[in-house]
Amino acid sequence: MVEVVQMSLKEADRYAVIQQVIERTMGQSDAALWLNISVRQVKRLARAIRLSGAQGAVSKRWGAPSNRRIAQAVRERFVGLVGEH
Repeated sequence: MVEVVQMSLKEADRYAVIQQVIERTMGQSDAALWLNISVRQVKRLARAIRLSGAQGAVSKRWGAPSNRRIAQAVRERFVGLVGEH
């Protein structure tokens, strides 16, 4: 069965580069320069991809609401005030 994982283009690029690191066709330091991240982050991503597959490259916050969103009650109040004036 084929696993379908939804990811952004940036995450897809990261996945492809980290796959090369896992296959040992690219070094960790080269991957870090390519992705503009630290070697430590490359190691962390490689570990996550080895354990979880493509899902390891995807942000864990995917689909979750923003921490900075405005509460619905506050939004409705201000939209009502703007509508009055």
